[in-house]
Amino acid sequence: MVLVAVALPAPALADVGTRDHSFSGTSAPLGTKRAESSLWFNAGTWWANLWDSSSQDFHIWRLNTVMNAWVDTRVTVDTRANTQADTLWDGGKLYIASHVRSDSPASGYPTYLYRFSYDPVGRTYSRDAGFPVQINNYKTKAVVIDKDSTGKLWATWMQGTEVYVNRTLGDDASWGTPFVPAVSGTNTTSDELSSLIAFDGDKIGLMWSNQTSKATVAVVVFPILRRLMRDGATSGAVPPAPPVQGASGPSG
Repeated sequence: MVLVAVALPAPALADVGTRDHSFSGTSAPLGTKRAESSLWFNAGTWWANLWDSSSQDFHIWRLNTVMNAWVDTRVTVDTRANTQADTLWDGGKLYIASHVRSDSPASGYPTYLYRFSYDPVGRTYSRDAGFPVQINNYKTKAVVIDKDSTGKLWATWMQGTEVYVNRTLGDDASWGTPFVPAVSGTNTTSDELSSLIAFDGDKIGLMWSNQTSKATVAVVVFPILRRLMRDGATSGAVPPAPPVQGASGPSG
């Protein structure tokens, strides 16, 4: 008896994802190698902050899984071209931080926070009164937001060669003054990125790259305590108690 091994043809790979549409009129709105997310999941489907080439502004879009296509809800977000955004759905409110994207950071270009409420009957969003509000006044590569367990919103970005952070004071519409965390390693090159995440119930993790120290990431943890969250001087400088410096990892 002779056994012959026959190689079966590999199955064809299925398409993954759903193609959107033209972003003619703006720069690449989803960016590349950024910590930002233009997508969120709510009410059993995916949503996105996408450019509408007809009206030349950004809208909220809904993924129609039956048609495998993005549907424009006609809800306007940012009317400025050449902006990018980070989105956050917390189960009750939708937050979109939109900024002018640039490899050459400069002041005079506000980052705005938009807040929306969801209508489950109409399956659409409406912008809340009093929004947008300003997070900073700087164009940069990326801005990342998250929300801690006390309901405070946080944002981070690279401003020149330094890591900057801001946070809300009392409600979503009131932001403090941006500050540089009082830890080592915050002075970097102009080609870096920062990000943050709420975790462990009472902490905010802040991460950034630092090519000057040949480290890929440095981590700072802000305990969420009332004494830390007070804006002792409404100038919004460094919080009264210092954050905790974590370890940084070598490149590669």
